Amino acid sequence: MANTFPSRFAWYPAAIAAAGLLLHFTAPVLSPFLFSAILAYICLLLGTLAGFNQFERVPGLVGAQPALRSGAILLVGLRETQKRYLQSELHKS
Repeated sequence: MANTFPSRFAWYPAAIAAAGLLLHFTAPVLSPFLFSAILAYICLLLGTLAGFNQFERVPGLVGAQPALRSGAILLVGLRETQKRYLQSELHKS
């Protein structure tokens, strides 16, 4: 019984390390999906608080507006951040 612990649980750290490496290398691909899932969850919560439940149909325009506006704000913010970086001393060095 004493030797079953190392052989039985020795692969856990290796599996955790492999999952961490996989997550690290796929982060640029997975991050848009993560952000969209968070945005969908927030919009669902706001829709529930506004009185829409799962049995009522939300008009498409009402449902799409928060997502489109959030995406536009994100793009403008990224553009401004890129402009500031390109003008900074970090980029010039």
